[in-house]
Amino acid sequence: MKQLPEKVGKPKILIPFRYNKGAEKQMFRNPKTNITEPYIFFTAEKVSVIVFALTEKNEVIAIDQYRHAADEIIRELPAGTPKSKEQSPDEAIREELLEETGYEAGTMELIREGMLFEPSTIKATYNVYVAQNCKKIAEPNPEETEYITEISLIPLQDWVSKELPRLIDSKSIVATVLALIHLRVFSSFHQHDAPQEPVQ
Repeated sequence: MKQLPEKVGKPKILIPFRYNKGAEKQMFRNPKTNITEPYIFFTAEKVSVIVFALTEKNEVIAIDQYRHAADEIIRELPAGTPKSKEQSPDEAIREELLEETGYEAGTMELIREGMLFEPSTIKATYNVYVAQNCKKIAEPNPEETEYITEISLIPLQDWVSKELPRLIDSKSIVATVLALIHLRVFSSFHQHDAPQEPVQ
C-alpha cells in the first residue's frame, strides 16, 4: 500500500463558525519528502441540503440568488442548512423550500447523503432531495442574509435542455442529474427531448 499524507497535531481554528461557515488549518507530513506543511480548509458545522423540487405540473422550482463570492446573481435549486443542532436535515429542507419559494412539498425523498462540495479544500457535505407535487401555500419569506431576486417555474424539459447547460452552481447540476436518474427519466432525454407526461 502506498504511503499517504499523515496528520500532525490537531487542527487550529482560523475562523469560528458563522452562518455555518468556518476555516481551520491542519498540518500534514508529506511521506515522499518528509516535509510538514499547513493545509487550509473551509469547514461547516452542519450538513447542507438541496432539493430538486417539481410542481404538480412537472415544473422545476428554481431561484435566482445573489452570492457574495461570485459577486453575481446565480440560478440555483433551493438549498440551505439546519437552523439549529436539533433540526434534522429532513426538517431543514422542507423549511428552506417553503421559506425561499413559498412552496410546500407533497412528497420529499432523500436520494443521496454525504456529497462533497470540493474534497481538497472544503470539509463539508450536502444531502440531495427530490420533492414532488409541490404547491404554493405562502409568499416567500427568505432570511435577512438571503438575497433572492426571482423564483421561476421551469418545465422539466426546458430545465434539462435549456437551463442545465447554463448552470454554474455545481451542487444544482449534481442534484439535477441525481434526481433525473432517481426518477428514471434521465435516459428519456435524448437530443433535448423530454417526456411530456408527469413524473410518477
